[in-house]
Amino acid sequence: MSGNLGGIDGNAFDPRGMLHKKRLATCSEGEFDRDMQAVDEVLRQREVPIGARELQAIPEICRKYGFSLGLHEPLAIRISGWLRARYGDRLKIDLSLGYYPVVIKVKGDVFRLRVPMLIAGGRIVCIAPPTPSIPNCPVINALDLVDRLPSDVAESLRTSELREIQTLFCEAEQNLRTIAPVMNAAGYKEGLSDLSTAVNTLTQDRPSIGESRWASLQSAEKFLKAWMNEKGVTFNWVHDLTQLADVAVANGLPAQ
Repeated sequence: MSGNLGGIDGNAFDPRGMLHKKRLATCSEGEFDRDMQAVDEVLRQREVPIGARELQAIPEICRKYGFSLGLHEPLAIRISGWLRARYGDRLKIDLSLGYYPVVIKVKGDVFRLRVPMLIAGGRIVCIAPPTPSIPNCPVINALDLVDRLPSDVAESLRTSELREIQTLFCEAEQNLRTIAPVMNAAGYKEGLSDLSTAVNTLTQDRPSIGESRWASLQSAEKFLKAWMNEKGVTFNWVHDLTQLADVAVANGLPAQ
């Protein structure tokens, strides 16, 4: 990928911007680190997710110092290298809608089910690998999306169990797709974080059922309050989910 990101107009010439560009490209690691930490802090304050900072840092530096920069240039490579060294795998953007817990009965454990963003549609199946191919039709195998599921367990699942996992996947995809448009809005964002905690603590090597239950309750409470705040509904600032749900339903929130 080439081209310029941010900065001044391509036909303009700003000697100060060019001096900053040269300085950043050739300065010591210590000086460069200070500049990058300042930029990273700006992105953090703007609540730019870590996974998006590599793409946002270059335009931010261009705007700050007044120059244009191509992704192939040594300075752009240096900026990307600094962020990759700082955040490592956390820069990998997860395009999933979210995760759900799924009980694999034959093993007696809870696993994490990843729910991808289904843009092109396709056929959803749930069968032991390998996943079949269908001409001109994407195939989404729900079993492929269960994290760390041993192959021998996948192959031992009965038809009834596969159907349950497929049904859960379809329900999870519908629920998370409903939340997706507001996932970065105040209140909803915090609720989604609690929902992730609920899934992760239930599916880790040493599950914490109590912590997962608490995070689930927190998530439901934050979603209800966020919805009522958005609609201008007056409610008592309590932690009683039944009371909050009753007020929300009375003001138009579907009961199911």
